[in-house]
Amino acid sequence: TVHSHDYKDHLGFENKRVVVIGIGNSGGDIAVELSRHAKQVYLSTRRGTWILNRVSDHGLPIDIVGNRRSNMAIFDYLPFALKTSLVQNQLNKRFDHALYGLQPEHHVFGQHPMVNDDMPNRIITGALTIKPNIKRFTKT
Repeated sequence: TVHSHDYKDHLGFENKRVVVIGIGNSGGDIAVELSRHAKQVYLSTRRGTWILNRVSDHGLPIDIVGNRRSNMAIFDYLPFALKTSLVQNQLNKRFDHALYGLQPEHHVFGQHPMVNDDMPNRIITGALTIKPNIKRFTKT
């Protein structure tokens, strides 16, 4: 076992089956990197997460677009439920979170989302598999 704090690179994981437990940004980044080298990578999550791209519409960084004064001024006047619905619908247009086992029960503003551009592609290609709430390991 390796904690994300001690993880350095993919060396030693080539052609192995790997389980990454936890879907925070570190776990997500490690799972995506290992999915390029390991035989199979499984990512375990208890609650799922919302995945944001680093790059938004028109190729601009997501934090620049989201924090523009004009966007913030308009967004501030919208009811919270409408804001939540708009953002979640936008995120699901790119990647249907429920279809791939990542739809969390909390709304998009309820917890820190994961920021990862590659994860949806790695899941769709089968290199990364989402496994809900692993309770135990068995020998195979």
